[in-house]
Amino acid sequence: MESLTKNYKDEETLNKLVQKAFKDVYIDKVTELTEGYFNVAYLIALSNGNEVILKIAPPSSAKVMRYEKNIMKAEVEVMRLVRKNTKVPVPEILFYDDTHSICDSDYFFMTKLDGSSYSSIKDSLTEDERKVIEFKLGQYNRKINEITNDRFGYFAQEGKQNTNWSETFYNFVSDLINDSIDIGTELPMESNNILSIVKSNLYICDDVLQPKLVHWDLWDGNVFVDNGEIVGIIDFERAIWGDPLMEYYFSNLAFSAEFNSGYNPIKLDDKAKTRRILYNIYLFLVMTIECDYRHNESGQREWAKDMLKQELDKLL
Repeated sequence: MESLTKNYKDEETLNKLVQKAFKDVYIDKVTELTEGYFNVAYLIALSNGNEVILKIAPPSSAKVMRYEKNIMKAEVEVMRLVRKNTKVPVPEILFYDDTHSICDSDYFFMTKLDGSSYSSIKDSLTEDERKVIEFKLGQYNRKINEITNDRFGYFAQEGKQNTNWSETFYNFVSDLINDSIDIGTELPMESNNILSIVKSNLYICDDVLQPKLVHWDLWDGNVFVDNGEIVGIIDFERAIWGDPLMEYYFSNLAFSAEFNSGYNPIKLDDKAKTRRILYNIYLFLVMTIECDYRHNESGQREWAKDMLKQELDKLL
């Protein structure tokens, strides 16, 4: 998908990046991968016969949301963390460069995954095949969430982390509201009213005491499947030390009994259900506001704004 944040490079520059990472190796073929929304990504066939994935962060001139700053470094560190501490299938980071000596932004190479994104093949699978995949995804998601920390917050922004989840989550929402003001996003109600609704329900976040690693963006497009098995999970750049209930498959967009069974989820009592509404509000705020930062005219903005209104109304 086209986006103002995608930092496209010509083949000459891409060859320089390849040679810095892999020395006496050159590009045979470059194919842009278009499913992503934020970073530009390329599938690169190398002269030594290998294939790798290259991701390049947005240029420094790109206007991004507050929570999107420094997230490529976070993606690299989280993928390494998950590979080290779990058996969750995650691509290997082959080379990461944040020197900006050749490229004007961070970039990294990682191993290429076999298969296809779950989102691209889901409709072609049988119900039983989907059940097997989603059960396993639940197990993998739980393993990710079992990695813990002593502070809450976005992985990419250590300076804004703290020991209180309620305060951290409120800061998440407040940053988004400021993003919307900066770019002029039209929200379904006044910004102060949104903040007031969130603040009046924050007490239920006090039940969350242990910061856990949350992928947060684990939708079907970030799950790779080959021959009926999950072979890779990608895009950890928006990872959070927070409440596992924030995960995508616990949202009202992707309920799956099989995922829940594989995950062995937290019991959703009334407080947990309210926390999930707060997390839905956060999700739909992001999906509404990001359209203006990327000039995304796909129809996502109006859909997300409507979903945001529905979730806010639940807490009035």
